[in-house]
Amino acid sequence: MMISVRNVLMYRPSPPQWRCRSLPIVALIVWYCCVGVTGYSAASELDILILNTDASISRYRSARLGFEELMNGRCLEFDIRQGRYDHGELAATVQRIEPRVVYCIGSAAYHVAESLSVHGDILVSSALRPEKIAREAHVYGVYNEPPILSQLVMIRDIFPAIRRIGVLNSRRHNRKWVQSAKAAGRNSELTITSLAVNHPDDVVTRLQRDISELDALWFIPDPVVMDSEDAILAIFGICDAYKVPVFAYDPVYAEVGATLVIAVDSPTVGRQAAALARNVMKHKPPRVRFQHPVGTRIILNRKNVTNYNLVVNKHALGSINEIIR
Repeated sequence: MMISVRNVLMYRPSPPQWRCRSLPIVALIVWYCCVGVTGYSAASELDILILNTDASISRYRSARLGFEELMNGRCLEFDIRQGRYDHGELAATVQRIEPRVVYCIGSAAYHVAESLSVHGDILVSSALRPEKIAREAHVYGVYNEPPILSQLVMIRDIFPAIRRIGVLNSRRHNRKWVQSAKAAGRNSELTITSLAVNHPDDVVTRLQRDISELDALWFIPDPVVMDSEDAILAIFGICDAYKVPVFAYDPVYAEVGATLVIAVDSPTVGRQAAALARNVMKHKPPRVRFQHPVGTRIILNRKNVTNYNLVVNKHALGSINEIIR
């Protein structure tokens, strides 16, 4: 089955829809949680405006529900995916209700918030590479991934024989991240090798040239590497042909062929964001404005482990949330 992965490329302002399993009842629950039984005409009672990059994407929807679980309503949501909202209406709504907090789920949602005259604080989660966002004094949030060192420790614990890990990346978008990964690798007795490219057409060639020197490929979000669905599938196909495991950051890649996924737990991220929002609204902002996520979801593809003859630490299996057999 051909699986579309376009919607995990959230660098684009208006990403296409991810073909995920539809959950109509969740949409109904979201509607009632957001606007309340009596609707949202009493705009002055609203404290929070939620901008969701794409409510049809499972991890964004889960973060939103986790957030709403602790906030007890009194919020209005705009789904900003392509064709789903009117910018003028959104701007007018912001001026009318003057939300105390605007919660942005995803990078595109934050960029929309930037274009609005928001007087309250901005809260961000599920944004890829939010380092630049984190520099703004009025912005708070939760990072989109666990600390790099923590991820490498997990990898080393699960796969003790793996030593050399390659990272496809573009210097423009991930140079600092790769530098941090190399430093963290030295602290965890792993060698992180940068497979840097400047153009999407270089990705396959670079991977084919260096893959024989790798024990694994760490697949990270990068708009140059992830230029198209075909490019992503080509990367996973090459790794499968060479029996090189792929470590990824989103559960969607478990369906594409990733051997290990270390992802944030989206509902927990939503609840963590809600706790931040409460403190900000109480005028008790945290000293560290961006926090690392407190929950992770780990998925292991046992079929790949067998096919690639990988050594797995059986004592580490207790930390894995889901095993694909």
